[in-house]
Amino acid sequence: MTSLENLALTHAKAGKYDKSAPIFRGILKSKESKLGTTHPSTIETMGILAFVLIKGFDLEEASVLLAKVSEWQKEHLEPTKSSVKMTNDAISAVQSLMNGNSSLWI
Repeated sequence: MTSLENLALTHAKAGKYDKSAPIFRGILKSKESKLGTTHPSTIETMGILAFVLIKGFDLEEASVLLAKVSEWQKEHLEPTKSSVKMTNDAISAVQSLMNGNSSLWI
């Protein structure tokens, strides 16, 4: 984990999603450029950014990222993996939130 990732996680853990999200966006852009868009580390960062965005109520961007993570997971992971369930649960929760049907759960 890089210093920037540590900083972004520290901000996220402190509830400073407005500070954490831009750092994670930069990390994601860098990983996409250096490693490619389908590298596991890139996908992991994408998922972390999505959860930070959910916490910061940027649901549309989070939804796009979660869809990409889910697509990668369908191609590379067994459906029984806990991370697949977590992503699917997050997608459902974001859709409900966007429709005004539930409260924030994570």
